[in-house]
Amino acid sequence: RRSSRASLSGSPSGGGAAGVSGARSSFRISPQVIKCQADWNAALLSEIMNDLVPGMLNQLRDDLRRRFGLEPSSLYRFWPQRSSLEPPMGQLVPTSMYQKLASQQIYLAAKGTFLKTSEG
Repeated sequence: RRSSRASLSGSPSGGGAAGVSGARSSFRISPQVIKCQADWNAALLSEIMNDLVPGMLNQLRDDLRRRFGLEPSSLYRFWPQRSSLEPPMGQLVPTSMYQKLASQQIYLAAKGTFLKTSEG
């Protein structure tokens, strides 16, 4: 009678870190794979934040009064703040996103208009 057990290993010699056994599957993933996945996720999150957050704040800036009836200063309620996030999430907010935000007209000036940091 044949065994219904299956085996999957991370290397041809069977000495890898990943494994599957029988009807109840159990996986062991090497620390290197976990680190690679974590680095990938952090890089992906960074790219997403660099692209989406400035665009979302610009759109919100344009909609504050017209669509939502809010004062321009309300934009700062939605501002991404590292300090308000629990570790390790705050570390995932990229500095490059803040650099990109600095080039956007989303900083409220005393006269009530939005400027880039280089404009005021």
